[in-house]
Amino acid sequence: MADNKERTISDLTRIITTGTISGGEPVTLTFTAKDGTQVPVSECDVLGTSGQDLGYCLDCGSEHLEVEPDACNYECADCGKDSVFGASELLIMGCIS
Repeated sequence: MADNKERTISDLTRIITTGTISGGEPVTLTFTAKDGTQVPVSECDVLGTSGQDLGYCLDCGSEHLEVEPDACNYECADCGKDSVFGASELLIMGCIS
């Protein structure tokens, strides 16, 4: 758990100083759901600069539109669980790498 917190702090520092998580050109990150589904996530979606508010289900990996960046525990239209989180929130939680 400490590694995730340290990585997240490092990510946030790069965002503040460079405007990107990677420190350079925007990259594609990966979100891994509890069921093992791996979902590519644009760095722009995580930073909220893509013009879309995307969220992802922690349980099944389903992508959802119109989800606030800091959303927590929204209902998933695919699996029915209250496991949808905003992309920025998932980064803070250490779920996106």
